[in-house]
Amino acid sequence: MASSYTHLNEYQREQLYVLQQQSISKQQMAMELGCHRSTIYRELARNKRKIGYLPDRAQFMSEERRSKPLKIEGDFELKQHIINQLEEGWSLSSGAKRKILAGIISAIIL
Repeated sequence: MASSYTHLNEYQREQLYVLQQQSISKQQMAMELGCHRSTIYRELARNKRKIGYLPDRAQFMSEERRSKPLKIEGDFELKQHIINQLEEGWSLSSGAKRKILAGIISAIIL
């Protein structure tokens, strides 16, 4: 079974910053924010800089990561191959295929 995780929103990042300044344990931070402790570890590892964790910078970096285009957008042949497969009845049983399909459909619509 595939696992999923949540990302913190801007308000939660601000709260995380305050909790971190209070030297609260990561487990306690997670409880306060209503998420798993691995989310806290991942957030801090991904967004910590030399001067520490800054919530506004972390929010900006998160938005930048999420706005990157799909790799398939740069590969016309692969994109066309997938479209052909879908037209021939390719199964969409896996999450990866659904993600690809969503990217293709949004690209076609645009």
